[in-house]
Amino acid sequence: MKNLFFNYLAVLLIIFAGFGQTLQGQMTIDGVDYYGNEWIDYSKEYARIDVEQDGYYRISYNELVNAGFPIAGKQGSELELYHLGQPIPIRVSTEGQFSASDYIEFYGEQNDGWVDQFLFEKPEDQLNPDYSMYTDNSRYFLTYGENTVNRYADATSSLT
Repeated sequence: MKNLFFNYLAVLLIIFAGFGQTLQGQMTIDGVDYYGNEWIDYSKEYARIDVEQDGYYRISYNELVNAGFPIAGKQGSELELYHLGQPIPIRVSTEGQFSASDYIEFYGEQNDGWVDQFLFEKPEDQLNPDYSMYTDNSRYFLTYGENTVNRYADATSSLT
């Protein structure tokens, strides 16, 4: 019985040692390893916004307050939105003090298979790059900063 236990243990160790050679916890893009959290500024607070399908989204002041995001006292010009570590253009109803009647708008896209490609030795082996193997939900993160520039132009300002 004791020998059988050690035989199973030896087989498990060999299996795990083999997997350890090929498994990676990061993405490699152009020879650089990424873990997916490089963009996060840990001194800031973030509101997570889940997007299930492509479309335009409006997030109100009250929704942000109810989500626990510290929006009180923030300027509209300070707000920033990120998706997959990249800033996303937003339209803010005010550049001044954010209040109960204000909101942000942005175009959000459902999750696709972009991140899944890093699970394959050859990205072309991915079954369908337009759809994630895990979820349709994308996550966007709202935060605040200084000198933000990712704004949609106000379409009405160019009308004469």
